[in-house]
Amino acid sequence: MAEATTATLEEDDLVTFSAFLENRPPSQHLTKIKNLFVQTRAPMGDESLTLATPDLQLHCSSDQCNGLRFFRYSDGDRSVHKGTAFTYLTYLCSNCKNRLKIFSLYARLDDSTTNSSNGSGLKFGETPAFGPATPNRLLKLFEATAISSSKAASARTTISASEPLSTTGAWSRTTKIASSMR
Repeated sequence: MAEATTATLEEDDLVTFSAFLENRPPSQHLTKIKNLFVQTRAPMGDESLTLATPDLQLHCSSDQCNGLRFFRYSDGDRSVHKGTAFTYLTYLCSNCKNRLKIFSLYARLDDSTTNSSNGSGLKFGETPAFGPATPNRLLKLFEATAISSSKAASARTTISASEPLSTTGAWSRTTKIASSMR
């Protein structure tokens, strides 16, 4: 009975590969992942283990999409050698077919048996960078603020250019008063 409880707890600690790619930032820690690997059959009948490539729901920043869209695997080495894989996986937005998401990964098989699909993974990085998408409305607000700020800075520069003349006059008057007091 205790063995079944332990196995259930271990299963609950595992995150799916799609959740790992979608929701976890690049880090320095291995994450236990379920369904990380799949069995594939070569044309000659040989079976081998490869990285799974689940569909992902990610933000697409193209003008056509501008929202949460499905991304599908398009490129990258999925092969596993001696139970490990260092690779880049490229995903393409399935809606606009313009935006890419590239992941740099390390994956290893946790169980030495070849029929296991679970493993551990580490995300070295991704591009575009991990994090919440900045809404276009907010970007337009920043753009409008930047334009207003540059106009205000331009006006201050114009005022500053005229200030040294009056300051020079004030300095010269102060200098005359100080000289006459001696």
